[in-house]
Amino acid sequence: MEKSNGETPRQALFGKLSDVIGLSHKKVMAEHGNADASKQAWARVMIQAIGECGNLLRDVDLEKLVSDVEELKRAVKIRDA
Repeated sequence: MEKSNGETPRQALFGKLSDVIGLSHKKVMAEHGNADASKQAWARVMIQAIGECGNLLRDVDLEKLVSDVEELKRAVKIRDA
């Protein structure tokens, strides 16, 4: 995935998922022009995109925790030295 405007691939993916969620929400909520089967398909797309956002957020949280633990380990080594 290419970086655009200095954003990381993860940030770009969050942006794309946000676009997909917005579009699918618009399609599901449309009163006219979409058959029930079409709305169900868009609802599945929206649910999948929301799930992927949750997975990405969990990954971000895990990376932050790993970073915090490594920082604490360094601080303990410095203190014990």
